[in-house]
Amino acid sequence: MSAAARGYLDAALDLLQQHALRSASMDWPDLRRWARWLASGAQRPADTYPAIQAVSARLEKHTSLLLPEEVAAHHVAPSPDMTVPTGHVISGDLGLLTVPSFTMAQPVAQTRYVQAGLDAVRRMDGAGVCGWLVDLRGNPGGSYGPMIGAVAPVLGDGLLGSFVRPDGSTGTSWSLKNGVFTESDGSTSTFATVPYRLKHPDAPIAVLTDRYTASAAEATLISFRGRPDTRSFGQPTAGYPTGNASYTLSDGAVLVITVLTEADRTGHVYAPDTPIPPDAAVPPGPSGEHTSDDPVLGPAEAWLHNQPACTS
Repeated sequence: MSAAARGYLDAALDLLQQHALRSASMDWPDLRRWARWLASGAQRPADTYPAIQAVSARLEKHTSLLLPEEVAAHHVAPSPDMTVPTGHVISGDLGLLTVPSFTMAQPVAQTRYVQAGLDAVRRMDGAGVCGWLVDLRGNPGGSYGPMIGAVAPVLGDGLLGSFVRPDGSTGTSWSLKNGVFTESDGSTSTFATVPYRLKHPDAPIAVLTDRYTASAAEATLISFRGRPDTRSFGQPTAGYPTGNASYTLSDGAVLVITVLTEADRTGHVYAPDTPIPPDAAVPPGPSGEHTSDDPVLGPAEAWLHNQPACTS
């Protein structure tokens, strides 16, 4: 291995050992020997990527290495057809809001994404819906702030969740205040030009999940946990309910390291690398979700229609 490659690999391993959530339980001398064996013969920093990725996978499945081209993709200008939240009324009186992944860094993209969600909520609220379905299925994550911003009117104000340090102490928490996404470290992000308030902010909510609901989408799910008149349906999530920190390496690659677990508003801490089960398990149909025979919608709609807001 060249000196340049060894220095790059050692810098990455140092970051993983210093910051990873499970670092204290790992045999680092053995991990380092293994990584150097995997990278034997490496001449350039890029030649050590597989070794860094292998060590990352041994720590937590949410820890990863983003290559320089992947990092650059997060900063490209949003296209006119970027995927945004959508919504429509089903069963005549229920609002279905579909929340897709969001991974872009530009404020203009964040605003477009969140505003699309608020516009969809406004249209459905204007139609007089009595309850809501928030569909997080197929959402692999990205940035949780814009996702929560997009569902802010439905979710409602208050403490939503928090990050928990390895020693069990509470780190940054997140909440909604007057429809504005706020973190306890003092940062606030409106994301939207005009926040919206529901006519009936206490309406019941059914949250839909599947095995592809991951990362920031799981943080969005956690934000609904503990809310009154709220129930989840579908399948267990992917199992990435953790908080990450990003560290840029010398060539522009970024180590995304799991450093925190997540807790809901009740204080319940979600275990890392562990799927979050739904309140009501519904097996997927043979043709999957979002089809005419979507098996998850029926039980969710039935539960909503049995809530006081939809029976009065």
